[in-house]
Amino acid sequence: MSVRTVMRITMDGPEEAKMVVDALSVDDDGYISTRVEGKVIVADIDTERLESGRRAADDWLACLMSIVRKQ
Repeated sequence: MSVRTVMRITMDGPEEAKMVVDALSVDDDGYISTRVEGKVIVADIDTERLESGRRAADDWLACLMSIVRKQ
């Protein structure tokens, strides 16, 4: 089975989205890829198991919260 999760987070503007993605993409691994679409941050998570997808999403969101809080 393959599990794909897509998360879309809308920021205040494209500059903020790019800055956050630049910081987040350092942690991208074989399961997740992060990109910017205008002022939206898009995270694509591809895993073989649902639990692995949940963990990847949880880790990504924790990193996102850490970066956003520092702004």
